[in-house]
Amino acid sequence: MKRFFAILLSMILVSTLLPLSAMADGAGWYEVNSTSPRGYTYLYSAPSDRDHLSRNLGKYTNGEIVYVLDYYGGKDGKYNYCYVQTQDGKTGYMHDYALTRTTSSNWGETSSGWYEVNSTSPYGYTYLYSAASDRDHLSYNKGRYNNGELVYVMEYYGGQDGKYNYCYVRTEDGKTGYMHDYALTPVSSMSGGYDQLANLPRLSYQCRGTVKGGNAPVYTGPASNYFRTASGNAYVVNGSSVFVYGKEGDYYLVRYNGTQSGKTVTRYSMIHRNRINVSGSPASLSYSWVAISINSGAHISDAPDWNHGLDGITVDRTSAFALAQMTDASGTTWVYFESTGRTSSGYLTMRGFVPMSEVRIR
Repeated sequence: MKRFFAILLSMILVSTLLPLSAMADGAGWYEVNSTSPRGYTYLYSAPSDRDHLSRNLGKYTNGEIVYVLDYYGGKDGKYNYCYVQTQDGKTGYMHDYALTRTTSSNWGETSSGWYEVNSTSPYGYTYLYSAASDRDHLSYNKGRYNNGELVYVMEYYGGQDGKYNYCYVRTEDGKTGYMHDYALTPVSSMSGGYDQLANLPRLSYQCRGTVKGGNAPVYTGPASNYFRTASGNAYVVNGSSVFVYGKEGDYYLVRYNGTQSGKTVTRYSMIHRNRINVSGSPASLSYSWVAISINSGAHISDAPDWNHGLDGITVDRTSAFALAQMTDASGTTWVYFESTGRTSSGYLTMRGFVPMSEVRIR
């Protein structure tokens, strides 16, 4: 990557640090802005300050920038937390009161573009690192990428070592991390339309809700004729608190705890507006409807995680549509998609999540 590009992005980063709103209200860039007289906040391994539940991952001073992946809430009852990614490659939880919205960067929101691995190393490959450093005590190797492979550059970063400059990238196998900028060459036009996937709208928490009127049926899509998990009996218990991610017609997309094979699992489903009281005014969900196919054997679930699959339906993987995206705690990006599937009672429309690395443009 040419050096003027690095300088330009650095100038943009400095010139656009404009605070917008106090406390975290959705995914995006935030500035550490703690009201503590010490002028800093901490990153925790879990949404808790209690030592037996969480460990301190580092101190971040006012003015530093983090990317909020999701609003979480808290286990302690005293603080609310956001799940964040820091510019030194860490992920964890920060108090939401210590964060102020900023337009400092396009990292994770408006992407910088596709690049091809084109290392001048005689070995013909480069590495992905967990932080902007080659030093073993600061960063670990997340994988090797050969010349000709594609990555999506989300931000120019610079480096901690003084020897190399880095870019924060997402790879086609779903990883995020740092690569040397000298090993990347811009791709002017992406064949296959993968930029459409990188720019899918992001699903993010908007407010809480409480289920009312008895146990409420939930569906994978915004109508009662969509596939319903738990052998067609999925519901949320009356009085349960759920996380609301937006509205679509007469339905809200919510995150709640369900069960599968006797264990508690996270699910994302649609609930009718008459069966929930919401604490705010959720915005309408925005989708892209990109035509995709899903790799054979790809993990499909009703939540962006690996804890359980989507049982009871054989999904049509050849004719699906990518609607939105979400990044989980490990940094894997998932596509929220719609397709059809065969069930014991016939064919139904369904929605679910699949790792972006398992998706191809049709």
